[in-house]
Amino acid sequence: MITTKRNILIVLSAFLVALSAQGTVLADKNINLTQDKQNITRQNCISSQMIILGLQKRDEVSRINRGRAYDQLSRQIVAFNSRFVASKISAPDLVSLADDLQTDLDHFRSDYDRYYDDLSNAIKIDCKNKPVDFYQLVIKSKDDRATVGADIVLLDELLGKYRIACLHYQSVLQSDSPPGVNP
Repeated sequence: MITTKRNILIVLSAFLVALSAQGTVLADKNINLTQDKQNITRQNCISSQMIILGLQKRDEVSRINRGRAYDQLSRQIVAFNSRFVASKISAPDLVSLADDLQTDLDHFRSDYDRYYDDLSNAIKIDCKNKPVDFYQLVIKSKDDRATVGADIVLLDELLGKYRIACLHYQSVLQSDSPPGVNP
């Protein structure tokens, strides 16, 4: 039994590569599979669906944990920005970064939901009788997963920018304080 996410991805990738290597044509998300490729898909579809199910469960746990962490950070950022407002300190870059973070967090959620739905559909489809539809869903899921990955990179970059901006304000505020007083 395959137990690691990496092994699952390797098997799923090998399955996709095997089909691609045999001349699969991608054109505007319409996939034409020869009869041989459809037979390969039929033969491997049940095991592929099991691999996809395992991947979906692992990604769901990661999504929940990551989503909670992002939500907690977002709440802390809002509270921190509120302290600046209450102290009558102008920090438009922090507000802008917080807004961008919330927008990108919403994109992360919707992109993940689309990814999850496409994986669910790939698991549910009768892949023996609809190999082309199954393959299309696998390819769409792969693209969706890449989009979610890009969302995560963007969110992490925004959090890094927010941290740098906070450090800047810390140094500015400390330099404006009388000696021996820490803001």
